[in-house]
Parts: sequence; structure tokens; C-alpha cells
Amino acid sequence: MEVINEAWVSGSKNIDNHVVQWSEKTGKTLAQKGLTSSTIRRFFGEMRRIQSNFEKYKDDVPFLKAKLAYDAGRKKSPGVKIFYNVLSPGIEAVQGKEANFNRFVKIAESVVAFHKLYYQGKED
Repeated sequence: MEVINEAWVSGSKNIDNHVVQWSEKTGKTLAQKGLTSSTIRRFFGEMRRIQSNFEKYKDDVPFLKAKLAYDAGRKKSPGVKIFYNVLSPGIEAVQGKEANFNRFVKIAESVVAFHKLYYQGKED
């Protein structure tokens, strides 16, 4: 599975249709591998909290990786581990910059949207 391109997060490469295609492939794979909506909601909620006041919460960005690692270690679903592996490089690429974080959130939102489309599990 192809991980997030750090250049998309840093802005050195434009977010274009390739990003959307990557997001769809990733979201579909995550759904097929059993990543639950509740795991995504927790992660997404934390991203939104940070985004609501980036200056106040920017030091929490690196901990997003730790939160994903915890879920990946706790749950047996291969989807959680894939989610961790795919998004971790993007979290690292934020490097304390709000513009980078906002790009990361947009890309993660796209993955979440496609996961929702393809997820056939129970609503959890």
C-alpha cells in the first residue's frame, strides 16, 4: 500500500486528481481490511480539535502518530495497522506548520470519505 506523499503535505507537490485517486484506493483498502468507523472518528476528532486552534494545539500533532500506534497495537484488524503506516509520514511532514497541517487534514478527509463509501461493517 502506497503511503501518503509527504510532498502533498509540505505543499511542494500540488494536491490534484492523483491525490483523490490515491485517497479512493486507500479508503477502499482500509474498508476491506476492517478499519472501523469508530477508529477513524477518534482520529478525525483529534485532528479537528488541533485544527480548531492550531497555535494552541500544534504541539499535539506528533502525538497523532502515537494515538494511531496505540490503536494499531490494541486492535487486531489489519486495517488499523495500514491506517497507521499510510498516514504516519504525513503527520511527520506537518513539521509544526499550519498550512501543512491543513493540507494533511484535507487529504485525510478524502481517505475518510472513500472509506465511508466502501465500508460495509456495522455502524459502530
